[in-house]
Amino acid sequence: MAHIFIYTVAYLMDLSQDPTINEEDVLKKTYVLDYDVESSGNTFHWISGRCGFYDTDKDNIGKCTVCGAWTTDLDACDAVDTVSYGAKIDGLLYCDEHLPPNHPRAFHSEKSETGACYYFGQSAK
Repeated sequence: MAHIFIYTVAYLMDLSQDPTINEEDVLKKTYVLDYDVESSGNTFHWISGRCGFYDTDKDNIGKCTVCGAWTTDLDACDAVDTVSYGAKIDGLLYCDEHLPPNHPRAFHSEKSETGACYYFGQSAK
C-alpha cells in the first residue's frame, strides 16, 4: 500500500484587460508551473494540470460579496470545481467561509475552534 499526499493548487489569471488572449498564450506563460518541486528534502512530483477560461457573465463563477474571493454556487448544476465553493443567498454570492453558520455549504460556524469570524451580511471591502 502506498502512503501518498496530494496537494492541489489553482492559479488564477485575470484576463479582463486582454480579452483576445487564448489558451496557447496562457500555457506559454505558465509552463514553469508544470515541474517537480523540492521542499525540505521531499520532492513534490507534478502529476496533472488543467485549465479553463471562464466568463463571469456566463459561467457560474464570481467574487464573494464579503471578501472578494473567487467562488462558485455549489447548489447550481454548473458549479466550477477549481475555485472555492459557496452559495447564493438572496441573489448574492458568498464563499463557504462567509455563509451563515447554519448554511449546509458553510465552512465553519460562529463558534469555530479556529477563531474564524462570521461576516455574513457585511459588504465587500
